[in-house]
Amino acid sequence: MAEKESDAAREARQIAHAHTQREEGRWVGGIKVEDNPFSAKLVERYNEAAEDLRACPHLQKNFDQPRFWVEAVPELLACKQCTPAVAREEQARANSCCVLCGSHAKLRGFTVASGPLVMRGGFCGDCEQREGPQL
Repeated sequence: MAEKESDAAREARQIAHAHTQREEGRWVGGIKVEDNPFSAKLVERYNEAAEDLRACPHLQKNFDQPRFWVEAVPELLACKQCTPAVAREEQARANSCCVLCGSHAKLRGFTVASGPLVMRGGFCGDCEQREGPQL
């Protein structure tokens, strides 16, 4: 029997879905991270950053809520209330580094939800063309 999805995981998935439809113009639904090179690399980057993450004060008080991580601001983990601060920092850093190949180019953003975690990164046109229309 499948494990019941937590409220935080369900909310994270719904937020990712709404964001991708509004900001990125697409939603591919549930995917297996390991089957998608963009998602797999984003999760790898998150795992590399996880040791040094600083969680916002709201997460320190209540970790059982959706959590947001942006590849351009790898040291921060935020709750929904604090995402505007992370978004401002992401814009200030003007990230242009492709999550897959590392080249600096104009990026197409993508969002992945895994359990209660919402992760965001970007990929370049060359990687999108090489890897195919997977997102």
